[in-house]
Amino acid sequence: MNTSTFLKSDKGKIILFFSVTILAAVFFLMILFIYYSSKRKISLKEYTQEEERLLVQAVAQPNGKFLLVNFDSTLIQIPEFDQFFFNTATSTFSVKDITTHDFLIKRGDSVYLYDVSSMKPILSDKVNNVFMVHPTLCSVEKNNLYGFISLSNKKYVQPAVFSSYKSFRNGIICQKEGKYGLLEINGETLTDFNFDEINDFDDKGKATYRIGDDIGIISYNGGDISKSYICSGCNLKAKSDGFILEKNGLVGLADSNGQILLDIKYQSIDFSDGDYYLYDNGLIGLYNSSNNLLIDPMYNSISKTTGGYYIKQYGLYGFLNSSGKILIQPEYDNISSSVNGCFIVEKNGYKGVINGNGVLTIPVDYLRASFSGIENYVKVQNQNGKYGWLNSQTGEVIIEPIFDIVKDDFESSYSIITVTKNGKTEQLRPDGRLSNGESLKDWLTRIFNN
Repeated sequence: MNTSTFLKSDKGKIILFFSVTILAAVFFLMILFIYYSSKRKISLKEYTQEEERLLVQAVAQPNGKFLLVNFDSTLIQIPEFDQFFFNTATSTFSVKDITTHDFLIKRGDSVYLYDVSSMKPILSDKVNNVFMVHPTLCSVEKNNLYGFISLSNKKYVQPAVFSSYKSFRNGIICQKEGKYGLLEINGETLTDFNFDEINDFDDKGKATYRIGDDIGIISYNGGDISKSYICSGCNLKAKSDGFILEKNGLVGLADSNGQILLDIKYQSIDFSDGDYYLYDNGLIGLYNSSNNLLIDPMYNSISKTTGGYYIKQYGLYGFLNSSGKILIQPEYDNISSSVNGCFIVEKNGYKGVINGNGVLTIPVDYLRASFSGIENYVKVQNQNGKYGWLNSQTGEVIIEPIFDIVKDDFESSYSIITVTKNGKTEQLRPDGRLSNGESLKDWLTRIFNN
């Protein structure tokens, strides 16, 4: 039976009918799939600039695969890609820049670098995984080793020879055959792989390294790279603007460039509020790199305050200014407060005042002394129990200690002063003087007829 006779038979007609039906169904399903995909697509990223249209976009499907859709929503590739990486070196992915925006696709165990203009792969390889390292650089994993593909140069810039890598802002730390080295952020080799250790880079572009017993610092911010040796057989610990050096149970200090600031001879070094505190044999010293202040460990305690440091030596207190000069010798039982550069000091139960020049302006003869809230006024109580006011800067007597009770209370920005003499009490809200210009001394004199 020839073909024509077969098709005219009942059996042939049935087979022809089902063949045409199947072809029509397949065609219909393809149209439906394209329509369904365009309706169900979920854009991974938006690459637009003003009125420009996307040339191509990756679309995630319910099965977890990616497909490629043209800007007019026509299907380019069926959903079979496991990963999709755009070259995002510039801010757009548009018709105007199609030659600069190639993309990397992983499908199964293969990776393809596609050229957008031709929509054809220009590089392919068998890999285990692909990772985005930089907008123009991807790493590929092959047999537990890593290499790097440049989306800009459209090629492997490093073969898969690295056992590990870690990227930072301006580059990549890589390990190869047990040694470490650096790559630029574009994947090009930056250093030899002769480092036994390279630690993380900080935000200033500095990292510590070790080659054998030698310890140093690498500086790299995307331009020139430098390496500074610090010491041999020591450990480094980053601290603020420098590094603590540790060796044989003792410590020293280096700056952020690796220059030795303090020899390795202290038992410990702590950093607080811009200062390094140096400890040795139970005593404490101080180092401040900003003004090159160095105080060898000789005090029992040092505490920072406005304008300098309180010190304690042999159980007595003193004061150093911010340059380390001794303003108050450590010979007082207590230094209670400081106002306008003046200090109330205490010794053997009596109080006095030392001004900002280190001069004892009010002798340590008073039972009580406190700042009154009025500039340079110090309220004192003499050994007879009488109250008055002295000038903290000069020691001049403002009001003789003749009052039985003086109370200084504070309300808002005013100080309320209550004075009592011979049973008579008055109050004043002064800011140095009364509203009519009368001084506190004149007011008190007039009120109490002194």
